[in-house]
Amino acid sequence: MKMRYAAFAAAAFVVACTDTANPGDPAPQVPAAPTAVTSKIQNDSLILTWNEVPGATKYNVYMAAEVGVKRANYTSLTANMFHPNEVGGKFDHPAGLNPNMKYYLVVTAVNANGESAESCEVAAELATKFGETCN
Repeated sequence: MKMRYAAFAAAAFVVACTDTANPGDPAPQVPAAPTAVTSKIQNDSLILTWNEVPGATKYNVYMAAEVGVKRANYTSLTANMFHPNEVGGKFDHPAGLNPNMKYYLVVTAVNANGESAESCEVAAELATKFGETCN
């Protein structure tokens, strides 16, 4: 009995996908978290400022009367508030804050690809004119 062996060559194919409009562009990115966040009290208003983030189209401000404000937990914290779609590097809180309550705030940057991580947290209190800066 004669045995026959056949040799098979395996071929590997690699398929790549590129953006034909801009083949050299990197993948879209979520913006970085805002830096140099500062809270201050001016004319009995809470003002939050931060460095604008390249590529961000808007900013979201999360706040509560408890330390540890995060996008994922702010709704479970006391006196929680969410201020979406802010533009530029400044947010003036509308009237109605409790002047004797300390508020903790973070800001995120947003673009078409998503929302950044939270900035560092700052606090502010109207009655004492307390504010702070973090990087």
